[in-house]
Amino acid sequence: RVRLWASPLAWDEGAIDDPAAKPHRGRQRALTFPERYQEMRHLGYSDLQIISKWDIKPESLLRQVNRYGITPSAELTRLAGVSKRHRDQAVS
Repeated sequence: RVRLWASPLAWDEGAIDDPAAKPHRGRQRALTFPERYQEMRHLGYSDLQIISKWDIKPESLLRQVNRYGITPSAELTRLAGVSKRHRDQAVS
């Protein structure tokens, strides 16, 4: 679990020296899939790295990307196709 220090502006001026005071961190919400995916891509992660980091199958990532109208990368399309063909061959 990551614990980050609160910024100085998160504290009430009158309570900054009170050991029992807590910072105001604002309203927190969970990120949506498109926000998480776009952030990972913006940070420079490839689809293969995202699949590994999130511990999901390529087909799952492709399905989510398509569900939210995000254009899949050629890498993701290839990874999902290769993974599906490999699984189909194993069943045969």
